[in-house]
Amino acid sequence: MTNSVLNKSVSLFKIEKEKTHLLGDVNLLEWVLSDRYRLQVERIRGASGEEQKRLKKRLEAATISGTFSDRRKDCLLQHSGLICLDIDLKENQTFSNFEQWQTEFSNIPNVAFCGKSVSGNGYFLIIPIAFPEKHEEHFNALELIFKRSWGIVLDTACKDVSRLRFASWNEAPYINHEAIAFE
Repeated sequence: MTNSVLNKSVSLFKIEKEKTHLLGDVNLLEWVLSDRYRLQVERIRGASGEEQKRLKKRLEAATISGTFSDRRKDCLLQHSGLICLDIDLKENQTFSNFEQWQTEFSNIPNVAFCGKSVSGNGYFLIIPIAFPEKHEEHFNALELIFKRSWGIVLDTACKDVSRLRFASWNEAPYINHEAIAFE
């Protein structure tokens, strides 16, 4: 869908020996909907502990918030106008039915994408933001809203514009191509 808020270029990286290597740019919408990583993700979700971490590091990862010449915030070439939020079960263990939260997130008009994380133990949300130059301020506001409204703790590393999102696969992700920019 060409009019999708997710139809943006983002940078793709490979992680090798704790260093990231730029592979080039990809279309975010195609990347999050790809079946390319399905077998790897299923293997990761079936593993645990150190094995899961080791397998996860073999995946490619993207900078959802833009294109970069290197994976550092001072190397941002073009902001995508999007922010990615991580919601992990380990920080939100008070939820009685974690599986139903995707339905709850789909009711938020700013959420363009909601899918399970690569481990399957969390969700990631992609939200368009009104002022990309105020990326960190948008994160801080969203963090406050999620905490006050739902008691949800967001991964604070997401305030970094160069934050990597590991490839994942979702059988039934939530997508809103016309999500409203968060102000």
